[in-house]
Amino acid sequence: INDLVKELEQEGISSSIVIGKDSKRNVLDYSKHYETSILVDSDGVFFDKVGANGVPYFAVSDKKGKRISHMSGGYTTVERMRDKLNI
Repeated sequence: INDLVKELEQEGISSSIVIGKDSKRNVLDYSKHYETSILVDSDGVFFDKVGANGVPYFAVSDKKGKRISHMSGGYTTVERMRDKLNI
C-alpha cells in the first residue's frame, strides 16, 4: 500500500488511507505501518457508508468525489492493485 501511495503521488494523484472497524487503540497501532496520513474510522461509519465488505478496501474517485472504482482484499504488488482498480 505504501508503494502504491508513493507511485500515485509521483503521478499527481492524491490518495487517502482509512483504517477502522476496530478499537481506536488497534487502529492507531496499525496506522504506524503507513508512511502517509491516516484517517481513523474506529466506529466503522465510513466502511458502512461505502458498503466495504473486506479489508483492505480501496476506492478510486474522480475530482468531484464520485467513486469510479473500488476493491476489497489485499494484492501483493502495485501492478496488481493498479490493474484491479483500473488506474
